[in-house]
Amino acid sequence: SKDKITYDMLMYNRDNFRDIYTNKPKGLTRQEYAKQISYQPSKSYSKYMSQKAKRVIRIFNDNFRKGITEVAEPRHEKDKAIHIHHIFPENEFPGISAYYENLIALTPTQHLSYAHPNGDTSVIDVSYQHICLLAKSSVIQETIEDSTRHQIYEFKKFTHVLHVGLDDDRFNNIPDGDFDAVNNVINLVYS
Repeated sequence: SKDKITYDMLMYNRDNFRDIYTNKPKGLTRQEYAKQISYQPSKSYSKYMSQKAKRVIRIFNDNFRKGITEVAEPRHEKDKAIHIHHIFPENEFPGISAYYENLIALTPTQHLSYAHPNGDTSVIDVSYQHICLLAKSSVIQETIEDSTRHQIYEFKKFTHVLHVGLDDDRFNNIPDGDFDAVNNVINLVYS
């Protein structure tokens, strides 16, 4: 700080300006209060967080997966995965748009021909969405089980993304780390 910091500025338990601005009661955490008032972040903030998450996935994929696509296909094995795709569309599911578990690294062809037929990003190919979810499940499992790798994924966040995106409560009852159960429920939803 440019100014001298006085003792009253350092005092714990003083009101935070964010709390004063939102009229948050002292006895609640910010997360509890946000749920209570049904706080929704602005579209611009959601977009910013989504773009930030895409950059993280791109860097992670380049550094730990050699830039290859997460949907392994022989015809695209040498193509770089330079597109980061929302498995569940950002405009329909803003609450999970910044979850790493909802983002998948694809080649341009996979993204603009398979995930979005004819390059129309307002349309999702449901059968390819199914393929993306199974591929993402495999990548998440591989990453979590490799203790030498930097951990960015969480099993509970993945099941949350699936619960919200597929609107299926069965994902809430899956034991931590049970990827076989996750894949079974995904396949049941799409069958």
